[in-house]
Amino acid sequence: MFWLKSCPRCSGDLYEDHDLHGSFVACLQCSHYLTAADEAILRGAPANTPPATPVFANASNASVSTGLNGAEVSQFNEVRTAVPTI
Repeated sequence: MFWLKSCPRCSGDLYEDHDLHGSFVACLQCSHYLTAADEAILRGAPANTPPATPVFANASNASVSTGLNGAEVSQFNEVRTAVPTI
């Protein structure tokens, strides 16, 4: 997809592409990459929508994204749940 004259840096043309890490929007003229918040605004999503955060159902798939092994993820989750919320 293309957005003409929509780059926040140079008012150039934006295009959508993807690679191993996912999809992204970049400028053809200055190679500026849009942030997730900029992309949301460009696509018409509400600006106050928080970006999605990964949720790990179990420790086996967490190591792919975080580099932690299952025991480290479990320990992190235990500490995180033990901290009282105010």
